Amino acid sequence: MIQRIQSFYLFLVAALVISMLFMPLAQYSNTNGDWQFMSMGVYTMAEPAQMILPAWPIAILIALMGLLACITIFLYKNRVLQMRFCLFNALMLLVFYPVFFLYWWINEKSLDATSSSLGAALVIPLVAIILEYMSYRKINQDEQLVRSADRIR
Repeated sequence: MIQRIQSFYLFLVAALVISMLFMPLAQYSNTNGDWQFMSMGVYTMAEPAQMILPAWPIAILIALMGLLACITIFLYKNRVLQMRFCLFNALMLLVFYPVFFLYWWINEKSLDATSSSLGAALVIPLVAIILEYMSYRKINQDEQLVRSADRIR
């Protein structure tokens, strides 16, 4: 039921979160070279790029958040469950930040980086949380409308 605005919001959440799998999250550098922190791990910037430090939990968390948003779209027949999935996905989006910063800090110490910078992809979970909230409100409005129609009968 793509004509519902909350389905569009949830689709945007899924698309944005899945795009994070392919975007750089941070960069490190020191006198020995430069590295790029992607969702699956830390890669060298030289050709060919090689993974030197894995970060699979971040990739799994991002994939689960995107998958959960896709599943939530198709729960339109059970609005209460759809609202719970929205809340759970928003919670996972919030959990992403401590997990990411833990890995970022560990990788920075492991590489003995003299400078590091965060990527623009770290704004995506904030935007996704806002979209999840907006979809939650719209789903709740639908549920209230159905309940009020049931009371009238």
